[in-house]
Amino acid sequence: MKIILDIDDLSPSIPNMDLILKLKEHYPKLKITAFTIPADTRTFNDSRDKEDFSKVYDQWAAILKENPWIEIAPHGFFHNAGEMLCDEEKAKQIILAGENLFKHYKIPFVKIFKAPKWQMSPAAYTVLRDMGYTVAIDRNNPTVPISNLKTYKFSWSFEEPFPKNEKIVKGHGHMVGMENAIDLTFTNLLNMPDDAEFLTVSEYMEEYEHLFSAQQDGQQIIPNTPAEQIFRGEGTQRLG
Repeated sequence: MKIILDIDDLSPSIPNMDLILKLKEHYPKLKITAFTIPADTRTFNDSRDKEDFSKVYDQWAAILKENPWIEIAPHGFFHNAGEMLCDEEKAKQIILAGENLFKHYKIPFVKIFKAPKWQMSPAAYTVLRDMGYTVAIDRNNPTVPISNLKTYKFSWSFEEPFPKNEKIVKGHGHMVGMENAIDLTFTNLLNMPDDAEFLTVSEYMEEYEHLFSAQQDGQQIIPNTPAEQIFRGEGTQRLG
């Protein structure tokens, strides 16, 4: 069995990183893709100034770099609801802001994007496609409004019974605050087989890319059987 796990809302200010590390102790070969909030508003609010923000971010980045089995993928920028319901210019600013923040703190990331609450305008989808991104989509609403877009869709939510008879399981959860949050579903995650092969989302996409057909407008791809400039006010216009 191959298992791909993704988890939403990783950031310096959101709890339960310890549970991801604890899960790694149980499954030494664990890999996970964390859809990461580049500039979570809680991190800004908890920081007295830019120097304090930078210190917090440096410490957090060091933990990520010590654990390369945690794959980092952008999850919006501020994680504000509807921030990706925007025109192409602002969508590009948001995406580049996240990339620049990760690059400034030397956090490796992959070009797989998930919008906060899955909410994106057709313009944002278009920008992501043209920037070479894969877009993570909701299994319960898998249609997208543009063509030729590479997408990733989960198949199992952490709170559901583990699908032991599937050959490939694509699991999805949250850091906190949802019914599939890791603190609420940790025991269920321990039902994964010990001998499973874990893949990150990018590894899965690379290994199985040939299974995906070209996408038509308004249809999902159907398998055949990475701000600092924004934060510092440099390089690009501030969001808003």
